Amino acid sequence: MFTSQFSAFVTDLQNHESSFFSLFALTDKSASFVGPAIVGLISDMTGNIRNGFIFLLIMLAVPVPVLLRVRAKKGKEEAIEWSNIKARSTRFP
Repeated sequence: MFTSQFSAFVTDLQNHESSFFSLFALTDKSASFVGPAIVGLISDMTGNIRNGFIFLLIMLAVPVPVLLRVRAKKGKEEAIEWSNIKARSTRFP
């Protein structure tokens, strides 16, 4: 769902795409591993799988207020500016 939007933002960051894709891949893969483990642990401890899904609902609801405050356009502009500064500072004379 967010992968295509993330890809569109990152393509504007010249010479730094791999850094951001690596961060995205790391968080994506770790969530795929940690989430089911936590749900399984909750289900085992309580004896009810529904409690694991309550945890999932909470984990989906908690980031909503944060995501609503994200200003994507400003973030994209700042990321491009950072990328340009970084590119200028790493050029060889």
